[in-house]
Amino acid sequence: MSDKEYFEAVQLFYEERLKSQLKEKFRKCEGCQGDKHFIEEVGKLIYSCGKSSKSKGKCGPQMTITLAKYLYYPEMKEDVSKILNNYVDLKQFKDVFSKEEIDSHNEIKKYNEELLHKCKKPFLEKNKLKQRENLIKKTHRNRIQLKKDQTLLISKIQKEEDEDKKKTLMKEYIQINQRIKEEYEDLVKSNKPLIQFLVIEKGSVIKHELMNIEIPEALEPEVIDPKSYERRDDERRIRVGPKSYTRRYDDRRIRVSPKSWKLKLNKNLTKDEINKTIKDTLNKDLLISRILRHFIKNDILIKDDYLTKIRHDKDHLENRWSELIPILMKSGVENTDKHHYLIDVQYSINSSIIEDPGIKPGYITITKPWKKLLLELK
Repeated sequence: MSDKEYFEAVQLFYEERLKSQLKEKFRKCEGCQGDKHFIEEVGKLIYSCGKSSKSKGKCGPQMTITLAKYLYYPEMKEDVSKILNNYVDLKQFKDVFSKEEIDSHNEIKKYNEELLHKCKKPFLEKNKLKQRENLIKKTHRNRIQLKKDQTLLISKIQKEEDEDKKKTLMKEYIQINQRIKEEYEDLVKSNKPLIQFLVIEKGSVIKHELMNIEIPEALEPEVIDPKSYERRDDERRIRVGPKSYTRRYDDRRIRVSPKSWKLKLNKNLTKDEINKTIKDTLNKDLLISRILRHFIKNDILIKDDYLTKIRHDKDHLENRWSELIPILMKSGVENTDKHHYLIDVQYSINSSIIEDPGIKPGYITITKPWKKLLLELK
């Protein structure tokens, strides 16, 4: 099984579970009497539909995911180093320790040496540390030689009386300085964060023969019942009334009047206008530009990647994760939506940029219509 199939299965499990928690219509399959079941066990995820005589051959167990096992290299190295550095040869104390204790102690030492050796090679290869080291050494050698060349050029410039020759020498000096700068920038670009987790056992997915499920399309906004009601679930509480309603999202609370609920931002951009808007955005250095460029290559954006790779200090208020998520989605409220990213395009293709991620998410997922749009413009 490829990594792509594994991660798609894990994503499908949590998407289906989240939707079943948020909306009643997603809690059961069509014709099923029982709710869908999402079971989390140690190292395993199980997705099962409710069974019914009306849906024979369609419902029942859907898939079982055996989760991949990872090892955190820095922690492992620290633990192994403590054991090896504090190792005492018990053979010197045969009168104190039995043969079994000595053999057991030596076995622990051997195991930790093998573990460190086994993990060190893939860690070095995955992070290309040898190539990084060679680049650093090469850049250092070149810099020393270029600095020597510059020193000689300064000496020649000071002694040279001919103005034309002096200008030529000065030009050479500047060119060398530019080369030093470029090599340093290449070195900085190569200094990417290390991949600290190593896969020690790959994940797998068993799709049962009864499986009959497809990854659902992006959800459309749900029409609010004008009558008052109150619904509780595990993650959120929504109260709706004839006068107003309040929706809690992370740490952000929005209060809306019923007059503003009807959509007024019915933008109908043409295909060419949509393409031009997206292209112009991709060519800029805005926060939304960097997010869209990330989504061209990836289906999800993890919070840590956003904070370390995409967010810039100059992005001001939008750099907060909790403030970012709502403005990547259309809610149907004019006063709120008019401040959202590319809202004209969101309404024109009838899709938010990202799926509803739920409460305090660790990642966000691009919707299918937006993914398709970006790939067409790639």
